[in-house]
Amino acid sequence: APAAVAGPHPGTATTGVLLDKSAKGTWKVRVEGFLEAGPITNSKAMPGSLQPGETVRLKVRSNNPKNPSFDWIKEN
Repeated sequence: APAAVAGPHPGTATTGVLLDKSAKGTWKVRVEGFLEAGPITNSKAMPGSLQPGETVRLKVRSNNPKNPSFDWIKEN
């Protein structure tokens, strides 16, 4: 297996594909460049109409290869 490498730097704008939503309402998202899926920290701000498989705009919050996290970028 390849060594775990950190993904893009925190603050980098990217996109991800929504996977599923936890009981607490936190989305998990798969982002290119990261081996692991991670949570969207501000999931509660996201529209309730979003569905798994949709692509959303994000910025990297943590690029820890084992436990990345992301912030949703609000569309205007």
